[in-house]
Amino acid sequence: MRQATYKRMETLFRAHGGNPGASFAIFKSTKKRLPSAYDVLCAVTKSDPGTFEDFCSGFGYDSDSRKAFATWEAVVKEWNDVRAFFTPAELEQLQEIAV
Repeated sequence: MRQATYKRMETLFRAHGGNPGASFAIFKSTKKRLPSAYDVLCAVTKSDPGTFEDFCSGFGYDSDSRKAFATWEAVVKEWNDVRAFFTPAELEQLQEIAV
């Protein structure tokens, strides 16, 4: 079985007004189409990942893993960026439509 090749894509959200915007990385298979807006919204973190222990328990990571800790830190950073960019009402809508 061949492994799929993935390509890292940066997505920049820009807002009107004083918000400078936010950038998020998503990964898509290079054998498929470019990601749609819906794909991007589905890929960003839409809820608080919680503590490292909660994150490991919820996603099946080993809590004694440095790689898991680095992943958790990246998810926390993305969550903080998402939370700073979107309003609470927009986040609620994202949580409902982009599951």
